[in-house]
Amino acid sequence: MGKDRERVTERDDRVDEHPVARGDDPETFTELVRGALHGLATLTEGHRLRPGAHRARVDLLIDIAVAST
Repeated sequence: MGKDRERVTERDDRVDEHPVARGDDPETFTELVRGALHGLATLTEGHRLRPGAHRARVDLLIDIAVAST
């Protein structure tokens, strides 16, 4: 497990108290994840991110999203 993934599993207790993390606000959660994916796509398309780390970024975003639900 990489360092980024370890940080995802070491969640801050405050995250559990947030309505989005508890699943009380699925629309905001969806907007947040969609915005993050759009940002990754836009920055990747514009060659503003390291090309070799694309898969790691997407995997990390998915891990964070899944850990929040």
